[in-house]
Amino acid sequence: MGPQDDPITYRSAVMPWQCDQMGHMNARHIYAAFDDATAVLMNMIGASFADVGSTGLGWADVRQEIEFVREVANGRSITIRSRLDRMGRSSLTFSHEMSDDADEVCARISIVSVRFDTAARKSIPIDDTLRAVLRNLGTKEAA
Repeated sequence: MGPQDDPITYRSAVMPWQCDQMGHMNARHIYAAFDDATAVLMNMIGASFADVGSTGLGWADVRQEIEFVREVANGRSITIRSRLDRMGRSSLTFSHEMSDDADEVCARISIVSVRFDTAARKSIPIDDTLRAVLRNLGTKEAA
């Protein structure tokens, strides 16, 4: 299995208002696309951001590493594929890869996010139900 097997979590086209003075998608809009892909990925695993109000459980990103590989020009289509890399006691590591309509990688991001109790304002262990879903999807567990 390779990156082409990872689920698509975002698809769009680069608009002029998303571009910098050189006609390339600005970093803040690349990051926003990755953020949208994260919301879709969380929906796919059953930990929707829409449920935060009723469950009091969310996610807090504690580490992000982004790599800008090549520029994305105005008018190009972009696709983001996402992958669940690893789960720990309370954390989930996942990554997104953005490609353009020529199937060239434009940017990548790796994110570590912790399961978060919004009332207590602290991380909590990933519950057994979500852990089972993540295992079913082939997510590796931390040692």
